[in-house]
Amino acid sequence: MPSRFTYLGSFLLIAGCGGASTSPANVPIAGTKPPVTHVVGSDTALNYDAATNTVTIKFSDRDVVLSADAFRSQTGIIDIEAFSDGLMPAGSLPDFVAFRMNSSSGQTSAEMYMKTSSTFTTSPSDDSFGSRYARHTNTEIPTSGTATMHGRYIGALSQTGRLIPANNQTVSYWAIYGDVELTVDFAEESISGLISNRQAITQSVLGSAPTIVDDLVLTKTDIANDGSYSAATSGGGYRPSSTGNVTGTYTGIISGANATESAGAVAVFHDYSTSGHRRWENGVYVAQ
Repeated sequence: MPSRFTYLGSFLLIAGCGGASTSPANVPIAGTKPPVTHVVGSDTALNYDAATNTVTIKFSDRDVVLSADAFRSQTGIIDIEAFSDGLMPAGSLPDFVAFRMNSSSGQTSAEMYMKTSSTFTTSPSDDSFGSRYARHTNTEIPTSGTATMHGRYIGALSQTGRLIPANNQTVSYWAIYGDVELTVDFAEESISGLISNRQAITQSVLGSAPTIVDDLVLTKTDIANDGSYSAATSGGGYRPSSTGNVTGTYTGIISGANATESAGAVAVFHDYSTSGHRRWENGVYVAQ
């Protein structure tokens, strides 16, 4: 049974499972951790069909099939695979967009979907956005040593008042692509990281130039006994030259057979209300 995360504003909270709390004093985190899936937002899985290279999501009791979307996909140390229900012309969007990432070993994954025309007033609605990250095999966490992991991040940056604007709007949501670096100290039972090279790309204008977004710092925090972690973020603003209040959280798990992988989710609230801009960013990452 996957753990469930819900929203409070832009922050991720854990519902009904206690969360990634700090390890109790004198209780080591080392040992075998079983497979686990964490859900953020709507509990909607991306059912991938390798034969057709499609994903199917269930939305409002109907199945929606999404095809591979090369425009929104990127290759790298971790491939970001994108899927949508139709490639629309410039100035328009598909109704659904989804992303998935897997580590090279296949032992760690993250996925995210969004309904492009969903509306909300204070935070993403339950059915407009959903993501999962998972540890698919047992993970053996050591008692000492360190690990540095590298990977990719994909996030969605909303427009004011919508997770993503209605699909007849010329200026649509931005997808934020970035590189992830995580540093783990197993003896200290801590993790920290950075999402850098963040580029926000308007998704309705083919070939549009990316906007450089500030690095997002994943502040140092303890790893819990189940191999999970959560903490605040800092930085990461999409309007570096403007005065604003950018706040956020991240949460994740240690994974991979030898604890050399990780996956997680990020939620950031970009509040530039003095200049009329307030946006929500939600994303996932995989590192190895």
